[in-house]
Amino acid sequence: MIAYCVMLFLLITGILFAHFQKSFLNFVSIFSFFWLGIVFLANLKLYDMMDYSDKPYYIIAVGLFGMITGYLIRYYVKMWRVVIGNFDTKYYSDYNEKIILVLSLICLAYYAYELLNVLRLLSSGTTYYYIRRMYQGYEKSTFFTSSIERYVSSYIAIPCAYILSSYIVVSLFKKNKDKKVLALASLATMLYLVVSGSRFILIQLLIGSAYLFAFLKREISNRVKKWIKRFGIAIVIGVIALTLLRENRTSSGARYDWTLLQSVYSYFSISIPLMDNWIGNIDTIGYRAYGLVFFRPVLSILSLLILHPLGINIDALDVAIDRINDVENFIQVFPRHQYNAFASMFYYFYMDFGWVGVFLGTTFWGWICANVFKQASKTPSDRNLAFVLIVMQAMFKSMVRWEFSSPSFFVACIVTFFIFKRNSSYRRN
Repeated sequence: MIAYCVMLFLLITGILFAHFQKSFLNFVSIFSFFWLGIVFLANLKLYDMMDYSDKPYYIIAVGLFGMITGYLIRYYVKMWRVVIGNFDTKYYSDYNEKIILVLSLICLAYYAYELLNVLRLLSSGTTYYYIRRMYQGYEKSTFFTSSIERYVSSYIAIPCAYILSSYIVVSLFKKNKDKKVLALASLATMLYLVVSGSRFILIQLLIGSAYLFAFLKREISNRVKKWIKRFGIAIVIGVIALTLLRENRTSSGARYDWTLLQSVYSYFSISIPLMDNWIGNIDTIGYRAYGLVFFRPVLSILSLLILHPLGINIDALDVAIDRINDVENFIQVFPRHQYNAFASMFYYFYMDFGWVGVFLGTTFWGWICANVFKQASKTPSDRNLAFVLIVMQAMFKSMVRWEFSSPSFFVACIVTFFIFKRNSSYRRN
């Protein structure tokens, strides 16, 4: 019964906000309909899905209430505003393509080097499936040859790939982009995809393009619309190609193929049972991180650059990171099929302060969503659209984790504030 009540809550919220904001593209509606789909699929419990309690449904309801609160505070309540990096400027802010060129070259050089490692492993008989697991740290054999290489990957290369992917999408909708820079950015992103074997960034490119297509539909020409559609088809083909390269495995390690329908169902439903599993684990041991999970990226960077060289270690942070990494362990959600990671954004908030953490965390999330949507609606500049894509990426990843807890994503977000130049030649009326 609680599942149906939560679905009704999500449905009504999505419709009401679409009515109030005169658009189904507002982030509360998108979040509500996205999680409505997840709850609906999980509630079906198809393919002998593992059993779970009703607690995730209550947590989602509290989280949605928190998001509504934060969104309304930012969007409708007149209050002081903190303007970061002149984000609230009335002038269009364009990508600084000199900076994008530098990021492209860094990404290109790093992943060209890592591609050689991939080719070496393939020539030795290692499967692409196993290489991908090595890259993600799921195997005893490590992909990286040193800790420095791993740090460069997490704090430099991957953030560059995230930034370049946003640049590519925004460039589809904006004229006068340097084609050489765009080509280098595309090549660098492609190398990242081949090395990492990740489908998420392709899916995010597709979702981001679709969202901006709807958001800017009245402002783009038919010629551009055709190119965007071709781009979408190319991404779909890329997702299929990566799926074929990545062999699907069972809990015993033997090959066992899902149908396409089963794969889609599993990925968009497992957040509920896995959230229940991981929350049950931390409740059992009575663990609370008291903000260390939320501030993990900042504290990790601080420790890496300052504290560790001084011989100072934050033991509580290490414990929090261990609890975060617990979700990388595989759980058998379906017979002969194991999954990990899909703990949802709510789990990360719950780790800090329990139910209160879920409400406070989603309130902050709602504030971010309202701020980005309001600015982009008023001024659809390169900068504002880039932050729209960041929110859409975090939105999609909300079924997996609180994306801002990832140091790579956090670094990409911070750097994004500084990769634009001010274009004073155009002022909105």
